[in-house]
Amino acid sequence: MITDLVKVLEIIANGIQRKLTQDEISNEISLQKRSVDYNIIAAAYSWIYEKLLKDVTSKHSYTRNGSQRILSSEEYDSIGLDNANYILHFYNIGLLNERDLDKIIEQINRFPLETISLNEINVFILTLFLDIDTITPPGSRKMLYSSDKIN
Repeated sequence: MITDLVKVLEIIANGIQRKLTQDEISNEISLQKRSVDYNIIAAAYSWIYEKLLKDVTSKHSYTRNGSQRILSSEEYDSIGLDNANYILHFYNIGLLNERDLDKIIEQINRFPLETISLNEINVFILTLFLDIDTITPPGSRKMLYSSDKIN
């Protein structure tokens, strides 16, 4: 489930970056994943929108003005090459910003390298979207509705 959520977030963010229409993004999701609940897709769009809104309105506004974040050799050594490439992929498609990248690297460094899998990294990515330190705006998809189904 967690991997499915992150995959849908990835496809949507990649589609937005490539300036695809919503129908084209939906077609890509259906090609990548056999069956995805429409509530997951709606929530993913909502989470991306809320995260972008939060990033723009935060006190420490983040803007990417042509600069790229490069990991140091120490960071590669501490988090592993596969994990670094996986995280940088999300950074390059615009799903993560520099602060998000730093937060994830900090979380990974708290665990032994051998214990971190892509599933744990997906959890770290989702925690950036489900920030519990802020007040949830009304109508947010972070909240469950009576029509939502829980497995």
